[in-house]
Amino acid sequence: MALTLSAVCVLAARSLRTVDDSLQAVARTEYAQAQLVDIDQSLSDLLAMARAYASAPEEPLYGDYRRLVRHIDATLDRLDALVPSPGLTRYGVDALAALARDREQFAAQVIAQARAGEDGAAQRLLRLGQAKGNRAAMRATIAVLQTEGHRVLSLDRQAIGRARVVFLVALWVSGVAAVLLLAGVARQLLRRAGRLPAGGFGAPGTLPVD
Repeated sequence: MALTLSAVCVLAARSLRTVDDSLQAVARTEYAQAQLVDIDQSLSDLLAMARAYASAPEEPLYGDYRRLVRHIDATLDRLDALVPSPGLTRYGVDALAALARDREQFAAQVIAQARAGEDGAAQRLLRLGQAKGNRAAMRATIAVLQTEGHRVLSLDRQAIGRARVVFLVALWVSGVAAVLLLAGVARQLLRRAGRLPAGGFGAPGTLPVD
């Protein structure tokens, strides 16, 4: 019984370790997914900001543009630091970074022409549709990374569910084993003290005499 209790405790400890590892993996994957959503939205905002600046080149808008570029670069750095991570591959993150740099260069060209007073050239560049193909490729790349991330999240959550079930079963089994073990110890102690008939609890015979 003692060996059974020890084995169950070891199983429960391993289940807790699995839950902890899976929770850490889920947190890391969810963080990576949040960065993908952020970079997608930020790059869309960057293109919209370039269009707005080409129409009305104002300094406050240019300051917002510079801050957005720094934010995009920082987000790309965070994604790069997360590789390898569940749902993120070196190839996918590098491809996304290359597309993001192309978007940044396109926006920079539009804004540079607008700042130089060449509003017509900036508008022509926007009408060329160079960003449209970039947008499709970028969305496709982000979608692949997000799909893989969601798949990994599903597997990790399933692992957490299984480990929790194992832990609960181990907890109940360990409780029953502990009660049986204590009952056995108490039985032996009473028998040695002469307070229990040789047949055990409930055995026929005379009552013990103090």
